[in-house]
Amino acid sequence: MWLCLDAGWRANPEVVKTGGTRYGAGMQRAIWILALSINCATPNGVRRGEQPLTIALEETTTLRVGDAAVLHIPADEIYSPAVDGAWQDVLTLVDRSGRDVTFRAVRQGTGVIVIGPKLDANTECVSCVTLHYFIKVS
Repeated sequence: MWLCLDAGWRANPEVVKTGGTRYGAGMQRAIWILALSINCATPNGVRRGEQPLTIALEETTTLRVGDAAVLHIPADEIYSPAVDGAWQDVLTLVDRSGRDVTFRAVRQGTGVIVIGPKLDANTECVSCVTLHYFIKVS
């Protein structure tokens, strides 16, 4: 962007010429604020075009610090959408959409995500249907 000259060939700092359109300084500020707001509101994974890894059931999923990973909670009615376990030391919850939960690896270490059944009178073996997702962040 560069400054235009007004009719008297003096530098006019109030007008910026961009692509043939003349914007006042106030409009330019508004455009920059809008662009910055959109950039800040867009999740990092979307800006980088990153595809999150899928967290595998009953296996160890290895991530690097900064990686995104998605957990697909089974649609089976017996499972609660709650995400329990010891994962908060290495992961942070980034997004939740229906039964998909997206995490970001924030610290090296290990963790486990536990998805348990909804407890009712018909639940005989809780440990038989509890799902474990093991995480290693390096």
